Amino acid sequence: MATRRRPSADGQQALGEETIDTQNFFTSRKAAAVLKHEILKGYVPPFVGKTGKFSPGNRVVIIDGFAGTGRYEDGSAGSPAIFIEAAQRTPGRNLECYFVEKDPANYQRLRAMLEAEGDAITWEAWQGTAGAHVDEVLTRAAGLPLFMFLDPFGIGPDFTQVQDIFRRRPSGRARSPATEMLFRVDADALRRPLGVHRSDTVFPARDALLRSVDTLGGGTWWRDDDDGERSGEPYLEWFFQRYVARLSDAVGCHGWYTDVKQKPPHQPAYYLVFLTRHMDGVEVFGETLSLALAKWRRTVFDEAVAAESASGQLSLFDPDEQFHHDERCLEDGWHDTIERNVRDLLRRRDHFVVRDEIGEVFGDTIGRAREKHLRVALKQLAKNGTTSSNGVGDLYPKHVIRAADAQL
Repeated sequence: MATRRRPSADGQQALGEETIDTQNFFTSRKAAAVLKHEILKGYVPPFVGKTGKFSPGNRVVIIDGFAGTGRYEDGSAGSPAIFIEAAQRTPGRNLECYFVEKDPANYQRLRAMLEAEGDAITWEAWQGTAGAHVDEVLTRAAGLPLFMFLDPFGIGPDFTQVQDIFRRRPSGRARSPATEMLFRVDADALRRPLGVHRSDTVFPARDALLRSVDTLGGGTWWRDDDDGERSGEPYLEWFFQRYVARLSDAVGCHGWYTDVKQKPPHQPAYYLVFLTRHMDGVEVFGETLSLALAKWRRTVFDEAVAAESASGQLSLFDPDEQFHHDERCLEDGWHDTIERNVRDLLRRRDHFVVRDEIGEVFGDTIGRAREKHLRVALKQLAKNGTTSSNGVGDLYPKHVIRAADAQL
């Protein structure tokens, strides 16, 4: 869904302001929402636990910029309910949450949910746009760890807004309060401007539509460097590789992006972009994403089985056994890839630290495979005499993998 930047009522620019009616969105979760919420469920508790250990009063701040209703009508948790659950799972930490929701009806449902369930957190809920409240949250979060979750329907936050947020947060000192951000960019908000850019058709909103991507990406590079050949998913991959690299450099962070689909053969519905200043964040996010994708695959599989059953189709195989067989095939491929990557690294040097080479170790399995798959690969490599490291013990943050004949 393409959108244009527009000011909110008070003149503040909205961070990825939503542009579609959301009244019916919160009826039930689709598979893409399952992935997003599993990431939050897996990542937020360790973030709160780790960063709140040494913060003043053990306080941690979260802003949920597009909070919705808190729960779906079927009872499943939206992001506000997930943050409440995170507080319940991290005793000894004081979680302060600021929820922003633009739609009046959704806002009222959100407040009712928080009043009924929000005792585990300190919370405030505001009706309006995320951009109108960011300054207030940054002021309140001064000196405290901050996690920002922005889930708009549309183009995503301005490049310069993200820069300004990180610029205003301290870094580089021992125990500087963490600043992390997870936000969404709709794929359609990029597909349509690409088509417009490549077309000579002139219409009133053309320039504004192109500028919306300029604003997201921090420049016109996506137009200037477009070769006219990439389209669909290859184009989106090219865009996000360059966009996240530029954004990470600009804000001094590690960056990560992942596509989110309703089903494996589908085009991406949207992308999630994650920014963190610490390698702990990279490692925990990678583990979390891998587990979330496993949950997403199970959800998609179960939906397909249910659809076949409803249509009267009978399977010759036990669905549960079929799913686990498919998962084992995936994991076997990941093990092979990681083994090959480790062998290649050990041909070039006699040892390396996993954290320093995490991208090369996992290669194109990163975000899908996780620590347990690395352990399996290392055990096989030790068994065949490639390395003296057998995958036992904590692989992060300082685990060293050595060639079998390397000097200790």
